[in-house]
Amino acid sequence: MSPSSTTPIAGAPAKPNGDSRRRGRVKTEFLTCDLGDVLDISALGMRVLHRGPLHVQGGVYTQAHMVFHGEPLELQTRVCWVRKVGFRKQILGLEFIDLTSRAKTLLPQIALSVAYNPIQPSTLFSFSRGIDRRGPVRRGG
Repeated sequence: MSPSSTTPIAGAPAKPNGDSRRRGRVKTEFLTCDLGDVLDISALGMRVLHRGPLHVQGGVYTQAHMVFHGEPLELQTRVCWVRKVGFRKQILGLEFIDLTSRAKTLLPQIALSVAYNPIQPSTLFSFSRGIDRRGPVRRGG
């Protein structure tokens, strides 16, 4: 087996792009936890951009605290990997461990509410001209 090939996870469907992840990810925007900015989240874990000195390493169990609609959520996690991306900047790969029923309920809601959806240039142009799905906006009398 070549170094670049991956071993599929038992029971996981093969993905055409070669990604061996068991669950899909949702890129996030404006979601943070006490470890840093959440870059993406899935049913099984999340990637976090951490700034500053790092006090955890791969294989360590830790907690991630976040607030969603004013309610605190504590997630038990395991640091799967740490990747240095700059001076005092690291990306952490976190796996969720023993999720509570509350966390299992809230995580999909969190993912839906912070999903990153960039505005397409054509849509931006349409709105700037006063056009929406109902047709042109009439101005004046």
